[in-house]
Amino acid sequence: MIAYGYGDGGGGPNEEMLELLNRFEKMPSMPRIKKGGVIEYFDRLEKNLETPKSWMHEWDGELYFESHRGT
Repeated sequence: MIAYGYGDGGGGPNEEMLELLNRFEKMPSMPRIKKGGVIEYFDRLEKNLETPKSWMHEWDGELYFESHRGT
């Protein structure tokens, strides 16, 4: 999974980021790129694992990044 965009500030990818993704899709040496959201990614990942819950950690609640402090 590769995250792109300005997600922390509420914005998404800009035109340059999307153009770069489009160029990567045309390069035969690059892995195949499937665009999607985080929930879709983890749903697909869980479906493709034999025992998905054996290694996946689950967090219920808000994440607090101590060194982030909203800046």
